[in-house]
Amino acid sequence: MKKFCSSFSTTIVGVALAAVGYSADSVSQEVIDMIINIKIIYPFILLIVTGLILHFYPITPEFARKMRAELKERRTAAAAAKQA
Repeated sequence: MKKFCSSFSTTIVGVALAAVGYSADSVSQEVIDMIINIKIIYPFILLIVTGLILHFYPITPEFARKMRAELKERRTAAAAAKQA
């Protein structure tokens, strides 16, 4: 699964470079701009998206306690169902 998921980053970079006509023989300004976008702009956009997700889904100590209690109940119910 790890290899499968890590292949997405390679695919995304490959598609982005193919979209601007990357060729190993010659380098155009469009390819240079895309490489800069891949190294700077896309990570910045992902940082903003991650910040927004964390803003709307805060992980607080209170939430962690609630989630641990809920998971404990689920595991207990699953163990009881397995026993039956």
